[in-house]
Order: sequence, then structure tokens, then C-alpha cells
Amino acid sequence: MTILVGMSLSLQGQNCFVNLNASATAMCPGDSIQLIASASTGTILTWSHNGIPIPSVGSTMWVKQGGSYIVNASDGASCSAFAGIAINVVPLPPIAYSITGSGISDSTDANGNITYYKCNGNGQFKYDITTSASDYSSWFIDYGDGFTTGSVGSFINVINHFYANGWYQATITLTNSLGCDTSLVFYIHQANTPQVSLTPIGSLARCRSSSGVDTVWYSVGNFSSNADSTTYELSFNNGSANTIYNHPPPSMVYAIMDTGTCALSSNALVGVMTATGQFCGSDSDIADDVLLTDKSTAIIDGLSVFCLAATTQYADSSVFANTAQLVNGSVSCAGSPKRVWTLSPNTFILSSGLLGNFSSNTSDPSTWTSGSQALDVQFTQAGTYTLILYQGLELGGTTCGITSDTLSIVVHPVQFDSLQSFGCDSTFANGQWYYQSTSLTDSATSSTGCDSITFHEIVVYPSFIDSTSNTSCGPTTWQGQNLLTSGMYHDSLTSVNGCDSVLFMAFNRLY
Repeated sequence: MTILVGMSLSLQGQNCFVNLNASATAMCPGDSIQLIASASTGTILTWSHNGIPIPSVGSTMWVKQGGSYIVNASDGASCSAFAGIAINVVPLPPIAYSITGSGISDSTDANGNITYYKCNGNGQFKYDITTSASDYSSWFIDYGDGFTTGSVGSFINVINHFYANGWYQATITLTNSLGCDTSLVFYIHQANTPQVSLTPIGSLARCRSSSGVDTVWYSVGNFSSNADSTTYELSFNNGSANTIYNHPPPSMVYAIMDTGTCALSSNALVGVMTATGQFCGSDSDIADDVLLTDKSTAIIDGLSVFCLAATTQYADSSVFANTAQLVNGSVSCAGSPKRVWTLSPNTFILSSGLLGNFSSNTSDPSTWTSGSQALDVQFTQAGTYTLILYQGLELGGTTCGITSDTLSIVVHPVQFDSLQSFGCDSTFANGQWYYQSTSLTDSATSSTGCDSITFHEIVVYPSFIDSTSNTSCGPTTWQGQNLLTSGMYHDSLTSVNGCDSVLFMAFNRLY
């Protein structure tokens, strides 16, 4: 466009003029140029942009658009003059580039931000500017890690830049001859696959506290080389909610337990820490199992009152719901703690089962010889006995408590009695007549609930009856009696068993 500056036009012999000056004739997009007009006294200035009038402008105007700007000066009568200028908006240099290298990928988020990332490897990223050299006069790269490079003229060779692990904001800037520049921002992420470790602090096998609430602490490690964008998720199998941490995670974490670990599905407290990178995958560490046990509740199951001569069983019915033990280094919730029985006084016979013993140390269950789960006992004397069941739990060298249950046993005697009843020919006993000898056994329940046994001997002696005869020519004597006439005579005697013995005599006298 032709730039007309300071032109004047004289009409009807009247001379007037207008001059138009600009601070520059070319600018970068977004910049401004000041236009200044000066004209003859008494004239009025009017402006237009590309032929379109611009209202309400004085002698000075700031413009941001390119094109033709014309100012007219007129006195409204015979004088009119104009001047014009062309303003050029120079385009910003376009940026075309590539970031390449072995194992490099890119990702664009919802806001259009581009990230070039590389997992593991040597951190090499290759920069290349492919914009036409005619579109810029200098270039500049800020790698975001404290290093920069740039030059006047065109970009010639691919630049290899090496990054340490981390996040970086990189910028490429191109500048044209007018000084207009374009900058493009993107992100570089060099990282390894994240790592993390979770380790229980203290013994893996431990006893529950008396408060019923235990805090199990873990140390978190092996995360120092992870990228700042790494997130960490901590989970436990005790029903608690998972916890999310940003990098860096705390060096120690914990789980709260209000029950023994045998109440959990895996019979142990299991912690898992997972480290997740934004682009480079994740890594999980499952901590060693932690065994947290309650002491058992000793319970004796068996009769406390019964009668002598009966064999009675006593069983260990202790509660082991949340107790545990280590078997060959693994958690077991099925086995019971050590048990020892004591029974006093020592007037009994074990039909089956073993009492066990404390060996040398009653407070150290690991030294105990465990007794049987059930005992079959026959008491040999009536009286009061004391049966005690001791339960001792030893876990990983730690005694988790000794509990006991005591049962007082009352053994009542069985009563025995004997009776004899005698009779001649018959006797009356137990509400009935007996006509011959017999033996009776009668069982009743005593006031203690035990049998009272009576042995009753019934003895019936028969009466003895005998007869004889005698014939005589005169009187005779029999059993101290003088027999003078014929007839039947008798005499009663007492036998050795106390019963009557009757003798009959048939006497016949001959005359």
C-alpha cells in the first residue's frame, strides 16, 4: 500500500494541509501503533480504516489492526486535505517440532497439555525444530531443568538432551526479524516404574493388648526415586478404608485392630502398599503377615455333682476363636494352646487321657507337656475334689497369657444296707407273704440323689411233722406221757431253727 504522509490540497485559492505520522508501520499481533495527525488551524479531522469511518477520534489514535488508515482535514468550506498510512501486522512464526527417542510416548490431557514421557531408560529426549527457516530468525529452547540453548538463524541439528527422573516444563520459542516471537510449552516426564516397600515394625507374632485395641505400625520405604506425580494406596484386610497418599508417602503407617487376626479371613493382618505412576505403571508390596492373638478362655465341660463308682468325662471346651499359633512359620488358627489339668485329692483313677504337666516353669507354656483334650475319671472315694484346667498360649517366644477354669466336684457315696427276715412255713415282708426262702434287692434314691441299695434275705423254715404207732398189752409211756387207752396222741417240740416240730403217736392197747 502507498503511504501518503503530509499531503496538502489547495481548493478555491484557500490553502490547508494535514500531516499523518506513525510510531511504526509494522507490528506483531497484539501490539499497538500510535498515529498522530497535524492539520491547518480551523480544520476538522475525520478518520477511516480501510474506507470505513472511525467516529470520535481526535488528532491521536492507537491502532492494533493492520490496513489503510486515512485522515481528512476540512474547514467545512473551501479547504480539504488528506493523508494516509498503511500498517502491517506481521504473523507470528509457526512452531513445528518433534520430540523423539527410544521408548518415548506422548499423552494429551483434557486441557490440551502435551506430555512426552519415558519410563526407565537413560533419559534421552531428542529435540527437532521443523519450522521453515524463512518464518523465523532465531530460536530458543528452555529444557525446564535449568538448561537452555538457542541461536540466531535456523535450527540445524537435532539436539539430544538427557533428563534425570522428574517432571519438567519445556518451552520452544521462535522469533522473527521484527522481534515477534511464538512460544510453545509442553511437559517432559522421565521416570522409572515406581517402587515401594511396606514392612511391619516389631514381631510378626504378637499378643493383643489388655485394652483390646492394638496399633500395628509399618515402615514405608524404597520410594525416594519415584516421580513427584506418584500416588500411593495403602490397604489392610481388617475392613478399614484404603488410604491415598501423594509423593512422598509417610515413612510410617499403621493399622488399628480391635480383634485378633484369627477373626480375619486370612487369619493374619495383611497390608499392601501400591505405588502408581502417572505413565509408568505401578508396583505393590505385600507386607509380611502379622499375627495378633487373644489369650484363650479356659472352660471345663463336665459334671460337678454325681455319685461314686460312675466314670465321668471332663473335656476342654475352651474358646479359641481369636487365638492363633505359628506352625512351621505359618499362621494356624486351628490349634489350641498348651493345657495342663490338676485334680486333687489324688483318690481317683484315669480311665483314659493324660493330665499333662508344667515341667519346670508354670509361667512358660512353651515348657509344658500338654494334657489330653478329654479325661475319663473314676473317683475311688466320696468327697469334694478340685479340678483345674490351665491354658497357656506362647507365640513367637512371647507368652500371651495363662488362663484357667476351676471346677469343684462333689462325689456322693452310694449307700448299702442288708436285712434278714425269718419265718416258719411263711413270713411277711415288704407288704406280702413269702412261703419260701428268697433274696431281694431294693434300690431307692437317697437325699443326695444317689442310689440307696438294700439287700433283703428272706428265710422260711418248714415245720417238722412226724408220726409213729405203738401196740401194747398194757399202759405205756411216750414223750413223758402215760398212755392208758388206745388213741392218737401228739407232742410239740421246738426245732433248732425255732420252728415247731409236731409228733403224732397212734397207740393201740390190747386187753
